[in-house]
Amino acid sequence: MITVIIPVYNNEQTLDAAVDSVVRQSIFRDIRVLICDDASTDRSAEKAAAWAARHDNIELLVNPANLGVMGNYRKLLDLCDSAFVAPLEADDVWTSNTRLQILAAFLARSEAPSCFNRFLIRDGGRYRLGAAQLHPERYSRLSAFDLIEENYPASFTNCFYKTSVFRDILADTQESFGYDWMVNTIMAARGLGMDFFPAVLSTYHISPNGAWSSLDRGRKISKTLETLLAMQTHLPARYSQNIGRRADALRREVANA
Repeated sequence: MITVIIPVYNNEQTLDAAVDSVVRQSIFRDIRVLICDDASTDRSAEKAAAWAARHDNIELLVNPANLGVMGNYRKLLDLCDSAFVAPLEADDVWTSNTRLQILAAFLARSEAPSCFNRFLIRDGGRYRLGAAQLHPERYSRLSAFDLIEENYPASFTNCFYKTSVFRDILADTQESFGYDWMVNTIMAARGLGMDFFPAVLSTYHISPNGAWSSLDRGRKISKTLETLLAMQTHLPARYSQNIGRRADALRREVANA
């Protein structure tokens, strides 16, 4: 079984499209969907409630106080009892109606704890392909060394996980910035890497008001460095040299920004 988890905070304008892309999945009737509103101040919870009223396999939880991104994800993961979990950020969409069916079959045959698909990035009114540095038509497995150098999956929206492993990593990490990059890198280090599925199955939205996109270049570099150094505390010593080399490069960028 698959559980789809959708953390929500002030996503009134985008939530309908996100949930609709789940409802359109070929195996929708066989999955469980958990939406958790993190004390939104807009009509997000009301919109989510309408979806839950129409479909008996969609459940809505509403936090009385804001838990933050990672806290909301931990709450959702604690409620998952399925073999697989598929996160979906509430301002993103899955563009393939067979995404869950495809990735569940793919990951069930893999020894890796997770995988991610190729994706589109929506930035304003423009779209571009993500994960462009990878061989776009080739299945591959990324190591933690690869992920230290580049956050190839970009967002939880583009990922698919074995639930128990995902839950364990989130329980061990408290950081709220660069959380997807950190979680995927730690998971790849503890497991057998992260598989890449070379088909465009989702669209990741860069919001102009997002925590990342609203930063200037200097702050983005500083936050990347901050996340990288926090990541180091969770990784074995064999990754220290690679982290140190990337950190030094980021420090030089900060100095020149």
